[in-house]
Amino acid sequence: MTKKNKYAVGYCRVSTRNQEIDTQVEKVKDFLDSNFKEYDLFSEIVSSIDEREELNKIFDNISKYDVLVVSKLDRLARSMKDLLIRKEILENNDIDIVCIDQPIDTTNQYGDLMFKFMGIFAEFERKMIRERMMEGYCRALEENKVGRKKKIEGDALKKLREWYEEKKYSVSVIQALLNSMFDVSVSKQTIYRYLKDLGLRE
Repeated sequence: MTKKNKYAVGYCRVSTRNQEIDTQVEKVKDFLDSNFKEYDLFSEIVSSIDEREELNKIFDNISKYDVLVVSKLDRLARSMKDLLIRKEILENNDIDIVCIDQPIDTTNQYGDLMFKFMGIFAEFERKMIRERMMEGYCRALEENKVGRKKKIEGDALKKLREWYEEKKYSVSVIQALLNSMFDVSVSKQTIYRYLKDLGLRE
């Protein structure tokens, strides 16, 4: 496939105003200039948990593009669930994705395979979380402990710190793990408040 004949869109995001977005924009723009005749470029400074208006603009008009370009995959999706949803939208519209700093480029077979593998792992993680949640619920029914706790404390608080510091799980996944392992049912906003109290977020 000749990329020059495709209409591309680039997207850049940093999560706080303390991060430098200019470098990311320059990298994506250089790639677009080198590989495409026509393209649009969107960028924004917004938290991963807040509404991403510029990204929403892209997906509201996604059918007009052939290729979506980002520096890294985490600029595009806020969680594994979000990744699966956006991956499906792109595939349903026959749109390729290129991650400049990662071996993901669905315009070639190797990059396409990598992206499919990431989708498989994301689906696997989601199913495993669902399974753990169901096991926890059944165990709670057997023990007459169906009601969920509304506070994160004790071992649950220790695991919250550990999971967040390891950077292996999104907050959505941590929320599900707290629910299934400790019978703790809290919103993502509550988790962010606890993380702030622990000094892990501003």
